This record gives sequence, C-alpha cells and structure tokens, in this order.
Amino acid sequence: MVRPGVGVNPLRGQNNVQGAADMGCQPHQGAGYLSAYDPEINKQYEAFYKTQIPLGKGLKIPEMFDASINGQLKALWLMGEDVVQTDPNTQKVIKAMEQLDLLVVQELFMTETAKYATVILPGASFLEKSGTYTNGERRIQKVQKVVEPLPGTKADGQIIAEIMQVMGFDQCDYDPAPLLDEISQIVPFLQELLGKISERQASNGQLLLMDKIPKSCIQKHSRMAKASFIILIGKKVMKSKHTAKNIRTSSPPIEN
Repeated sequence: MVRPGVGVNPLRGQNNVQGAADMGCQPHQGAGYLSAYDPEINKQYEAFYKTQIPLGKGLKIPEMFDASINGQLKALWLMGEDVVQTDPNTQKVIKAMEQLDLLVVQELFMTETAKYATVILPGASFLEKSGTYTNGERRIQKVQKVVEPLPGTKADGQIIAEIMQVMGFDQCDYDPAPLLDEISQIVPFLQELLGKISERQASNGQLLLMDKIPKSCIQKHSRMAKASFIILIGKKVMKSKHTAKNIRTSSPPIEN
C-alpha cells in the first residue's frame, strides 16, 4: 500500500461514470471538476455562456431519493441507470420512484427502474452512436458508430437535442465534434488534449476536428448551457403511462 503505483482501485458502478464526472454531471462540480459553489469560477462560465449560472446546492442521488419521499422532488430524468436494481435499499428506492409526479427513463431495455416510468425514451447502444468514454485510467477512448440505431431509438445526445428544441433552444442534431470543441474551451485539461489530437491529425494530413463542423452548429451548441434540463412541474401532472412499443425486445411493454 505504501509503494508507488500500489493502492486500492474502486471500480465505478456504471460505464463512463468517469467521463460523466469530467463533464460536470455532479451537483457540486462543473465541467473539469471546478467548484459549482465558487462565485469566481461561475463568472468564467457566465462569461462563456452569456447567462447567469445558479449557485444553489444540487442533490446527489441518495439525497434525491430522500427529497422524493419527502415530497420535495417532483420529477426525475434517469439516463441509462437502473437505480432500482443497482442501488442499496431497494424498497426505499422504489418508494422514491413511486412518489414522483414524473419519472422519465432513457434506456436500452425494460429495466426494473423503467417499470416505474411515466415516460420511456428508447436510447441507442454504444455501437449505434459516436462519442467518447473515459476509463478508470483517465484514458479517453473514441467510439464511432458502426450500425444505425434500431427504429424508434436514438442516441442520448440526439434525444437531449430534440428535447431542447421543444423547450425553445435551437440545436443542431447531435454531433460529438462541436460538443468536444465547446468543452475544450472551458475545461483546461481537455483543451490541451484536443490540441494534441489536432496536431496529430494535421501531421497525418487529416482534416482538423473543427474543420468538419458547420459554423452554425458551433454557435448553436455553444448555447447549450442556457437550456434547463429540468422538466418544470406545475401544480398537477397528468400521470399517463407512455411506454415505448419496442425497447430492444420483441416482448410487449410492461405496464404497472
């Protein structure tokens, strides 16, 4: 334990959890692990996105369960995480799911969590979309689409882009290239990494990453943070059970 290179390596619970943390999918940290509660750091985000960034404290997953049970959390959008199956204290998690006015589950399969969903958004697998994964060694691995998504399913990024369109935030179709460019402008270590990738592409006579992106899409993607991914809940929510006809299975949808 005291020798260089020797130590405890806890495995992450889901695929690309490291990459999600890099991108700021935590209530207390923004992209690049910068504090979400530091007004000076938030000024950098506000200058880049030209909009006010909230300083309020967010909730971690266990806190979301408690807030739902206590009636303080009304809506939840889960993307590729089967909390009913994988999180401890299953009965508590189920109670939290049942207490929500709206539960959106974005998934490949009819998971245990999806059975409690108000709405299911059928996602695409890693072979059906392009992007990156970050492994436990912090190696960023490029993934390229090799097959088209099944009919009725879409890449997670495309689903988010279309929801943003509905919410009034104009977006291009999902493309990892302009997103990586945006990220590199606000995350220092990714800026250095993408610079090295561009240098390597140039030395091999390849087009640089940014040369492939229409300027209109760069402008649209740079406004992404202005959109709220939180679905606003009024005093009443119609609890109709909208389930997809085909969630990667030929079996009929499961109804509660």
